Amino acid sequence: MVQNQENVYFYLTLMNENYAQPGLRSGDEDGIIRGMYQIREGGKHKHRAQLLGSGTILREVLAAAEMLENEWDVGADVYSVTSFTELRREGMDVERARLLDPTAKIDDAHITRLLAGTKGPVIASTDYMKLFADQVRPSCPRAAPTGCSEPTASGGRTFATSCASISRSIGASW
Repeated sequence: MVQNQENVYFYLTLMNENYAQPGLRSGDEDGIIRGMYQIREGGKHKHRAQLLGSGTILREVLAAAEMLENEWDVGADVYSVTSFTELRREGMDVERARLLDPTAKIDDAHITRLLAGTKGPVIASTDYMKLFADQVRPSCPRAAPTGCSEPTASGGRTFATSCASISRSIGASW
């Protein structure tokens, strides 16, 4: 940062749970910086779902993907969202560029490109309020956000962020 004279700001979010982070795979760096990358590809099933997880809820999202595959015969791809805010910011930039020059060839937003060829509902889950994940809806019209304000053992049921609640959201989306 200093050597390259970059004007950047870093922040660290601390949660009240200890858990291992998924390992960094080659090629994921760009998605991590841009706000979202795929960490799990679902199995081959007739029905599909796309699950987006952020923060400690990502573990529940991964468990929901397993539940969907094993109990509901639904293939669930999982994406780790490192920044709903960055995804929203890019989506707004794309929308503005298209408004200012409707004839220009403007690339889709990162989240739109990642989910473009996918099938089924998109469920976005976060440790924060539902509104936080909802900010990506303009770039991902199939998104159905879930969220909570306090990740506790019982909070997942109260705020619809447990793996069972996330799985039920898929059924409600069809």
